[in-house]
Amino acid sequence: MSIALSALLFAIVPLLWLSLPALVPHNSPLGVSVPVAHRNDPVIGAGWRRFHITNAVVAVALAAIVIVCGLVLPEQQAAVVLSVFIMLQVLSLMPTWWWAGQIIRQKKAEERWFDDTRVEVAGSVTPGTPANAMPRVPVPWPLYVGAYVVAALTALVLWLRWDAIPSSIPDPNSSAGDMVAKNVGTVFGPVFFTLGLVTILLLAALLVAFNPGRFRTATSRSARLRAGLLFEAMQQDLGWVTVCYSLGLSALALSVMPPFADATKAVTFVGVALLLVPIVAMLAHMVRVGRSVPVDPDDADGRNQDEFYRLGLFYVNKDDPAMFVDRRAGVGIDVNWGNPRGVLLALGMLVAVAALICVPAFIW
Repeated sequence: MSIALSALLFAIVPLLWLSLPALVPHNSPLGVSVPVAHRNDPVIGAGWRRFHITNAVVAVALAAIVIVCGLVLPEQQAAVVLSVFIMLQVLSLMPTWWWAGQIIRQKKAEERWFDDTRVEVAGSVTPGTPANAMPRVPVPWPLYVGAYVVAALTALVLWLRWDAIPSSIPDPNSSAGDMVAKNVGTVFGPVFFTLGLVTILLLAALLVAFNPGRFRTATSRSARLRAGLLFEAMQQDLGWVTVCYSLGLSALALSVMPPFADATKAVTFVGVALLLVPIVAMLAHMVRVGRSVPVDPDDADGRNQDEFYRLGLFYVNKDDPAMFVDRRAGVGIDVNWGNPRGVLLALGMLVAVAALICVPAFIW
């Protein structure tokens, strides 16, 4: 099953980069600050074409190498190669993002786009409500509780039917039909992994809900409306993805037990479908929401923030007290890497995520 999940991730990455144009804020295509008057400049379309073509070439090259390795290497080694190349494909998006945005930066500098812009500064006439504060979006608790309930019911069924489970079950890390001995780790491993995954996604939802970040300036009404809709959609979609992941992994966990063991391929297909379809549906929904609010031609511009963004992605500003800021690539919030508290929190979350993934996987 690990090979199937890895291949699934390898296929999702292209969907991610293809959806980015609709998810990126209108004022920062490819991580470049752009005033309203130039948001339809041909160079922006040229930058996005460079981004897509480069990623397509990288994806085809990596996929070809993975296929060759799968044909000539043993299964376990091929699985390791696949996992490594998934990481390479994801990491390649960052330099490609920066390189594609370079042509926009160059033209912006040559033509001095920001010299005559009407910049809207941060401020508010409402006490306690900064004009640049992001709206808070509550966590859809019933969805996450439902995901935990599904995992708990799966564990209960496996425990009640323990004697019916064969002494040897299919190895979840092999697609060659290898068998492993029945024990707590091999039987309940998928449940442990599910609980860890649901917890990670819940932490992400809590972070968005309680630290919604803030715009760098008092952004225009249409931009704020678009950001608010995207945040709401992301919270709801993330909750439904969590439920589907819990159902999919539970289906895979139950495949070792009669009568599901007699239809292992069908159960595996259902499980993998419940892992893939929600991601595709989420991206499609986010793209539709992102395009639902047109840019107002009379919008005021925010400040040129390129100097604070490394690679057009990472916000670094030691003079900014905010721990989180609005994201330039996709939807959500990013850490201010110039704020020590933000960096410590980000590193702590990475350690927590690694523990939640590695510990159940090691037990499994």
